[in-house]
Amino acid sequence: MEGRIGSPVEIVGYLAADDERDAFVLTFRMFLQNNEPFSIHNINQLYQNLPALAPLAPRIRHIRDVVNRYLDAPSTIIWQKEQLTRRRILGVFLYGGLAHTHAEKTVEYDRWMSHEYMAIPLQTEFYDILVEVTTGILAIRT
Repeated sequence: MEGRIGSPVEIVGYLAADDERDAFVLTFRMFLQNNEPFSIHNINQLYQNLPALAPLAPRIRHIRDVVNRYLDAPSTIIWQKEQLTRRRILGVFLYGGLAHTHAEKTVEYDRWMSHEYMAIPLQTEFYDILVEVTTGILAIRT
């Protein structure tokens, strides 16, 4: 929030450029979509099903569980008296705002982004979610 005495308060955000965000999200979402061979779900299945990888399966399952608990937990955002989960915010941004593959989520995204006081906090929460899930993906890589 920025403001000066005698002027209205403005909500501003210093976020990634649209092209930067879109390029990152195109790859990022493949880790979430179970129809992709390297989704977190499918990596977990692979480790459980291949004997050579089985010793690491509990660690991969733990990381996946941590990511899922994080996504299912409430965010800091309350929209129309409802505390939004991180998974909902992620889904609305990915499939409503960026990929436009889900009509209801597109309507919700447009509603969120048209709100002058909520657009920036929602975008900031989305970026925080990207960081945390990416941390989980990097933990799997390690």
